[in-house]
Amino acid sequence: MLEDVSRVNMDYMVRLASEPGWAKNREEAIHAYNLEHGARYGSEPIPTYLKPLFISHHQHALLERAADHLLGALNRFIDLWLEDEELQGLWNVSDAELDLYKVDPGYPGAIQVARFDGFLEEDRLKFLEFNCDSPGGAGYGDVMDQAFEEALLSDPRFEDWADLRTTRHQPALARTLEACYAAWRANGNAERPERPRVVITDWHDVTSLPDIQITTEALTAWGMDIEFADPRKLELDGDTLVKDSRPVDLVYKRAITKELVQEPDAQALLTAYEAGTVCMVNSPRSPIVGNKKIMAVIQEPSILSRLSPAQRAAVKRFLPWTAILREGKTTIQGYKVDLGEFVRHNKDKLVLKPAQSYGGKDVYLGQDTEEEAWQRLVDENIGDNTWVVQEMVKIPKELFPVIEEDEVTMRLLNVNINPFVFGGTFAGAYTRISRSNVINVASGGGIVPTKTIEPLDDGEL
Repeated sequence: MLEDVSRVNMDYMVRLASEPGWAKNREEAIHAYNLEHGARYGSEPIPTYLKPLFISHHQHALLERAADHLLGALNRFIDLWLEDEELQGLWNVSDAELDLYKVDPGYPGAIQVARFDGFLEEDRLKFLEFNCDSPGGAGYGDVMDQAFEEALLSDPRFEDWADLRTTRHQPALARTLEACYAAWRANGNAERPERPRVVITDWHDVTSLPDIQITTEALTAWGMDIEFADPRKLELDGDTLVKDSRPVDLVYKRAITKELVQEPDAQALLTAYEAGTVCMVNSPRSPIVGNKKIMAVIQEPSILSRLSPAQRAAVKRFLPWTAILREGKTTIQGYKVDLGEFVRHNKDKLVLKPAQSYGGKDVYLGQDTEEEAWQRLVDENIGDNTWVVQEMVKIPKELFPVIEEDEVTMRLLNVNINPFVFGGTFAGAYTRISRSNVINVASGGGIVPTKTIEPLDDGEL
């Protein structure tokens, strides 16, 4: 099946290279579609390249299995974390955050909306972190996919070419929100309406607001009574959360939990949640596994032994070796080593990153970091328990077409796949592409759709 991927990639790029004028026109059409339909940062369209990431149906199935078992492992870990004060002590959370984490969300599974960030190359899949607190990009991904469908792949030049499948994100998100609300309503809130009033909430000046607007429009088209609101615009009427004097039943939380806790004018939302008078998805427990320390602690034998066999196998297969950066001994491939010394002497094989950052901030790849700077990073952060060190995973590279001076050239670029998991089910993926080894749209990368190549009956494309 990987031969099918290579064949599709080659055929696709030959078609583009043979007509550079047409390819440039199609690139401009994709940018125009994205800009018109909200796939933008500010006034500029989200950067993209003129080719989707093609994966085989076997790779698609691998993503499905990994997402299913890892999400189960994460939800199980949250249960264990809430029972274990020693684990809680590793997370450096405030009393206010801890009190919030202990509130039952009213539906099973604290993590219902997640995006995993990882590398997929042939049948090798590794996830570097989990975005579970405020995972965004589903709106961007669906618009981007539709742009490619309408502006490029629907062209007669691609008729009878390949059978491609895309899993759109928004329908799975809508079903997940509805299921969580139904469970919450059945859990002691039967007086609330069957059809909830929904608020999707984040700060009004957040850079990803267009992504939220895309989602709001999609969920409205689905049939939800939904609108956007800055959390500072929500109020309390007794214990009931209201916006513009109307009760709010369900909150789709896009704001980062720590920011909500720290913002005095956002306390109405958290007070209503703690009182059990509003359903919130994701629950405020989500930062427990958004913290990158989860990558280390969930691999410890004492935690692995309390996961199901399938969850345990998924953790071992799909997560790279990770440790909390601190003085002391650790085990690497069965050997006990001094962690500080190991990190200092194996720079080119490791990555350093803060445990509670996002957006690719302050991620240091040893191979790209000067020796003096690396040693300084270790010395400055090994004593405060707020950084993690991770095995450097080989970054997949793939050729993507780039139009320069009216010619289609091929560039070998780094590839990072980002599957969504909604309601415990794989809900499609978008892919980030970058010339930089730290792959992030905010730092110069781009997004392309992820397309699954379906095998034809005769086994040929």
